[in-house]
Amino acid sequence: MTARVLSPNEVREILTELVKRLAVRGSAGAIHVIGGAAIALINPDRVATQDVDGFIRIADAQDVLDELARDYGLTPDWFNWRAQGLQPPIGGPEMWHEVVREGSVVLQVANTDALLAMKLNAARARDTADIAWLLGALKITDFEVAERIFEEYYPGDALKPVAQERLKFALESNAQTADELRRPELVRALREVDDYYRGQPAPASEAIAEMYPPEEH
Repeated sequence: MTARVLSPNEVREILTELVKRLAVRGSAGAIHVIGGAAIALINPDRVATQDVDGFIRIADAQDVLDELARDYGLTPDWFNWRAQGLQPPIGGPEMWHEVVREGSVVLQVANTDALLAMKLNAARARDTADIAWLLGALKITDFEVAERIFEEYYPGDALKPVAQERLKFALESNAQTADELRRPELVRALREVDDYYRGQPAPASEAIAEMYPPEEH
């Protein structure tokens, strides 16, 4: 079965239904969502996602996840439990933002600082649009500020070279939406970043600011 692509509205609808069904069963606990689905819950303009990264601290949650998979035409693994290993080592209750509550069941998403840190830690090509949006949401225009946020959640770690390039790219491109990051010029530059880290040199980040200089106000 091919994974169904979910819009931000569908992500919210399905996760809200998950909360309601668990509450009806008398369950109690929290559903934590990270990654693209978490961003979709706070950014309605985000491009669609195929699964939901997160973890659930409720004993009988899998039965309800299976019900939702059948009712909404989702793949059996639409909720990615493995994502629990992706959360940063530092992050207490203040890391989570409540989205929906029904009875004793609550849906929480990671806050924007934590989401940025996790996206920088993953630093995949597909994370670049989310990094750009999170920088805009946090009003970050300085590399060092973003780097400090990463280090708060991953103490003792440094940004990987590819993450540094993704961050520079997002800051220098002046692009805050996925559509803008799909512009041909930016796609080519982003591919240069990937080629560079496959051993093919390309001065990608330095070229971005020249192509799209900041607007004067």
